[in-house]
Amino acid sequence: CLVSIIPHGEDEKGANICNLVTLFSVNFHFTRAGTVTFGTIDSTQYSGSISYTPVYIPDGSSFWGINITSYSVGASTPSILAIGPILDTGSFNSLFPASVTTAYYAEVAGAELSSGQWIFPCSATLPDFHIKVSGGYSVTIHGPFLNLGSVGSNYCYGGLQPTTGLPSLGIALYQSLFVVFDYGGRRV
Repeated sequence: CLVSIIPHGEDEKGANICNLVTLFSVNFHFTRAGTVTFGTIDSTQYSGSISYTPVYIPDGSSFWGINITSYSVGASTPSILAIGPILDTGSFNSLFPASVTTAYYAEVAGAELSSGQWIFPCSATLPDFHIKVSGGYSVTIHGPFLNLGSVGSNYCYGGLQPTTGLPSLGIALYQSLFVVFDYGGRRV
């Protein structure tokens, strides 16, 4: 389970939240405070129906991952992609293979790879990043959510960065949609 807490009176090792509740939801927002709700799904936090995809747990870890089958940038044609990023509610970055991040930033005027990290002119318009997860559900991470702020000299840091290790989906995902972690059902 992704979240651990240290209840009042517990030792420093903390307690795994999944031992306390079997369900929690994350509803972060780009411009206002978000929520994390434990033990129930608050129907006032979303509209429509909830679609689920199964999760997997990478060997030897407590992280949850989902399977992605394709991605696209802006209005481009989807590209096949078979990866299983972990769901990281505590990281601003989303980490993907370099081929994906290069394809994304190729659509951003003035973007450059600087010391292994993507930066771009703060005035640039970032395209949406679309992923399709197993089960066919499509997710859109809105371009503005992938601007993590200025790094100086009128350049901003991108929220989609390359990795050769375990890929991950960070906060921009949770700013784009209401996410339910169903520990009992092993789905999200």
